[in-house]
Amino acid sequence: MNRFEEIREAVRQLPPFRREELAEWILNLGDFEDQVAEAAMEYRSTVGVYLTPEEYMRMEDDSEIRHEYIGGEAFAMSGVTVRHADIAQNVFAELRGHLGGSACRPYFGHVKVALRVDRADVYYYPDVTVARGPQEADGQFLAEPLLIVEVLSPSTQHIDRREKRLNYPLIPTVEEYLVIAQHTAQVIIHRRAEDWKPQVLTSLADVAEFRSIDFRLSLEKIYKPI
Repeated sequence: MNRFEEIREAVRQLPPFRREELAEWILNLGDFEDQVAEAAMEYRSTVGVYLTPEEYMRMEDDSEIRHEYIGGEAFAMSGVTVRHADIAQNVFAELRGHLGGSACRPYFGHVKVALRVDRADVYYYPDVTVARGPQEADGQFLAEPLLIVEVLSPSTQHIDRREKRLNYPLIPTVEEYLVIAQHTAQVIIHRRAEDWKPQVLTSLADVAEFRSIDFRLSLEKIYKPI
């Protein structure tokens, strides 16, 4: 067996999410026609000083760049590719159509959710969130988020797969967390009712069940170009 065949066989042995990570890394080495600013900025602390939650909120009001907040540090968020935006908008549009007239409402990626991790305040910006009940028009984060969706990015996929996978369940009202890959058809669903064990969908013919809102959405619609 030559070296290439050894590498190919090793890749075949990887679980699906590891293959997706590898594919994202390889694809991110080149230039893509639909890529905007996604890899231009790392997900890293940018302020260098401790911020109280109140100071962070004031900084966000004046900043042109969104930051997530973890225990006193603000982390700049990168831009997104056209593919990333298409996927998030597809999911948002389908959820909005389904939830019209109900007690729940979907929100796009410029609205925060809040949680506590080991007594530290954390604020994230999910790509898509569904929250139940009316929200304060001037509120700085969503109350009672029910469903959270993140579309993977090269710069933040390790955060979405690991840190957020552990932290989002700490929000008592969250029932489901979905992670959607960009460059291959892969949707991973974590549910509180199933002890957050991942369900992995990898075919465009597969249907993702949003059980928290009684909705089904095919991967074909999720990945449909706008």
